[in-house]
Amino acid sequence: EFFRVLGYESAFLYLEVIDAVARAIPSRGGGILKTDAQGIVNDLLRMYPGVVLEGETPGDTTVALKGNLLLNKLISTRWFDEPERSDYQKELFLDAHAETMLAALRQIAQADPAEFTGHVRNACHTLCDDDAVSSLSWDDLKACLANLEAGMRELKTMSKSVERLTRRQLGAKSLGESVEIVYGDFSSEIGNKCYRELVRAQLPEKLVAARRGLIMVADNDEVQLRLQKGAMHHDKHLRAEDAAWVVRQTIERLESAILSVEPLTERVDARTAEFARRSRARIHYLSSVGSSRARQIQDVFRLIGERYAGTRLANVDEETGMPGLQIGDSGILAGDSLRTPPSGRPITEIEPVDTEVSDEERQHCLNEMAANIAFSVTVGRAHRFLDDIGCGAGQRLALADIHIRGTSDEIEDLVSVLLYANTADADYHIEVTDEPGVERTTELKGGYAIENFEVIRHE
Repeated sequence: EFFRVLGYESAFLYLEVIDAVARAIPSRGGGILKTDAQGIVNDLLRMYPGVVLEGETPGDTTVALKGNLLLNKLISTRWFDEPERSDYQKELFLDAHAETMLAALRQIAQADPAEFTGHVRNACHTLCDDDAVSSLSWDDLKACLANLEAGMRELKTMSKSVERLTRRQLGAKSLGESVEIVYGDFSSEIGNKCYRELVRAQLPEKLVAARRGLIMVADNDEVQLRLQKGAMHHDKHLRAEDAAWVVRQTIERLESAILSVEPLTERVDARTAEFARRSRARIHYLSSVGSSRARQIQDVFRLIGERYAGTRLANVDEETGMPGLQIGDSGILAGDSLRTPPSGRPITEIEPVDTEVSDEERQHCLNEMAANIAFSVTVGRAHRFLDDIGCGAGQRLALADIHIRGTSDEIEDLVSVLLYANTADADYHIEVTDEPGVERTTELKGGYAIENFEVIRHE
């Protein structure tokens, strides 16, 4: 009955009620009065007036009756607890299993950005250390297994996030939306957080060393005996033979988890490369179509402006060669004026798109995406550059005092400082001497003549 609620035709409404009541419960000290919960249910029912509830009768015509039916159903199926009280007050609590299920449903519906937090590295660090392996305890072994499994879940979440962004990219309707997905959502959710950490983690080498350490654990009788005693201490009902079997099973699960990490990272690489390839194709398509259409419209208005300069188009008597205006009577829009003419595309054979991607193309897309993310000109890059050159809070620094070697990265750092100066996100501003009749002086930086300025960091 608990899970049957999720299979109702009106399951979305039940989940809306559970979520709304659960969010109201913490503000009331762990419970909520049934009358308050009834008010929340009634408000939601007014938002969905046509929904028919399971078990609803022709007599349940009012919002109050339907809300009472819905709330009692959630109480009877153990989503809410209604403990008995000596007074007349009735209070509802969210069941423990319901809280677990609700958290899982929230995670699926609104997944948090995946973050590679280093669980796999922590497990590898323990197994790669010879001293740690020789003194490994049962709790340490269980912690390594928990870290590896948590890291695998994060890698799967990362892969799922890239897949979700790829679907959004394929459905992008405008060039701005497509670019925002690449440099906004992907850069913030995947590129700057988890994927960069995944690249820096150097997992293949660490996983090989971790597996070598795990083999040392399996071959060391002293460590095996210590792990066996630890398992027996953790579970008082285990015999020596059963404890030895539990230790062997845990080591096998650890080895299986170690062998599974690298295929998962390859899956993330493949989906990231697919996202980069699809994004590049989508942006190219939208920019080509949009720019060509814009040029056509500009040419039309340019020709009309040259031919009928100073005349309103409505007052032109001669035939212009353009379709007539489809506006009907004054003040009333006719249906024909909003009609979109049918497309006249010729019928041709559809050529299949080659979905095979070579390793060189995949690596090229990854390198290009990493370069775009790492070297994009942002206000954060400007702040980091000012920190690197020693321009702290409250300090003033002239262009002549900024020493750069002239590399393209440093020039782009300086461009980011100039680009975001005096914006709301910048914690600095720039002052330029601009006196009438005085020519501005320049400084030669990296082969570029740059007009002198002073950057002032805010307190």
